[in-house]
Amino acid sequence: MVEELLQAAKLCCGDILVVGCSTSEVQGQRIGSFGSSEIAEAIFDVIYAVCNSININVAVQCCEHLNRALVVERSVKNNYRLEEVTVTMPKAGGSLAAAAMRKFREPLWLRE
Repeated sequence: MVEELLQAAKLCCGDILVVGCSTSEVQGQRIGSFGSSEIAEAIFDVIYAVCNSININVAVQCCEHLNRALVVERSVKNNYRLEEVTVTMPKAGGSLAAAAMRKFREPLWLRE
């Protein structure tokens, strides 16, 4: 499914795929009501692996509590001259954003 999305979007090497996802909704629950680290990691791992294999950057969109900030690798911030922000809560932004913070090599929070 990720490969189909990338083909439809016509993303090229170095482009950014922005992903927003509610793990609560994946489980059939109301958004923001039943987050799951396990589901977030499973989703993130697939997206990240597919994108890395064709040199597409991944940005994970946070929930509205963080004004939809993005989690990206430091290299994305540097290449696109994006503004870094500080977030003080380790699980802020939702389960997928928290997974990205754990899994990226050099994760940063950016203003969208």
